[in-house]
Amino acid sequence: MSVSLLLLVGIGVWLLARPAHDNAAGDQSGFPKLLARARAGDAAAQLEVAVRYQEGDGVIRNDRAAGQWLEKAAAQGGAEAEFQYAMTLLGGRGVVQDYQSAFKWMSKAAHQGYAPAQYQLGQLYQFGTGTAISKPDAYLWYNVAAAQGLEQAAKARDAVVWQLSPDQVRAMQQQARALLPGTATTKY
Repeated sequence: MSVSLLLLVGIGVWLLARPAHDNAAGDQSGFPKLLARARAGDAAAQLEVAVRYQEGDGVIRNDRAAGQWLEKAAAQGGAEAEFQYAMTLLGGRGVVQDYQSAFKWMSKAAHQGYAPAQYQLGQLYQFGTGTAISKPDAYLWYNVAAAQGLEQAAKARDAVVWQLSPDQVRAMQQQARALLPGTATTKY
């Protein structure tokens, strides 16, 4: 075999063996359009650009750029963007770690009914991250997230309930029903 043929075979093997996200021609082909939509103010595009930067999907991983795009998307009021931005603020990756701001954004997403945010808000209340410790509020948000099917929230709720008085449990259950319209209530 000639050297040039070996070189071509080697390049072919290298191209086939690369992970898909390293294939810049394949993954980046739609990125300029996505970026243009994000720059034009499309919240869904802003969120997708942020996630791409976080994961290095078709672009070079850049936590700072991800944080900037998440902030823009969250400012438009989407629950998932608010949740993702809050998680970024909690972790301090690409942004200055800020527990109080994370609490604010997590609370916004939770009040929109986003179950992962409701669970995380319970965590923030339980451990006093960005807010005062409040076991009743932790129970409330775990309960709401569990009602939406998050198993980890049900486990957390069941672990914290023993730290509350019966009156606190009743009050938080009533608030949970108010947060989840259509929740069945049994009257005795």
